[in-house]
Amino acid sequence: MKKMLLIVVLVALYAYYNPIRIDREIPLVEVSYGKQGVISETQIHFSGSKYKRAFRDSYFVGTVSIGDTKIESARFNLNSLDVLGGRIDNSECANSFASIYVNSSFNEVTLLVFENGGWSTYEGIVLTGPVENHNEAVDLINKHFQTDFVLSNDQYK
Repeated sequence: MKKMLLIVVLVALYAYYNPIRIDREIPLVEVSYGKQGVISETQIHFSGSKYKRAFRDSYFVGTVSIGDTKIESARFNLNSLDVLGGRIDNSECANSFASIYVNSSFNEVTLLVFENGGWSTYEGIVLTGPVENHNEAVDLINKHFQTDFVLSNDQYK
């Protein structure tokens, strides 16, 4: 009986902690603070593995492609705002590309794209999806920001 219980526990642990293969593409729209409407549309593609941790958020390791930009050796936590970095477009060294929020189901994503070493609250580019229009983009951005990020007392407009 103890042997059977041990086997069940080991199988359950293996099933829980075994990496899950991710190959997912999500449509994104680009918006910017204070500008109405969608600026452009693109796609984000995740190719890698999702790892679960006991008492902490899961994380992703793999390649992220956004439009023509490919980020290899990316590693970031899920369900929280984290830095998306890695070898960008086959560069020799790792660099930061954006802050990223991806939920653990890989069906919602928001990126704060770094320009000149950082991101500006009032001029920064935000990619988010999947959404159909500017209002849905703003709602999704605010949902993700409220998780781990606050813009003073303003909401993204």
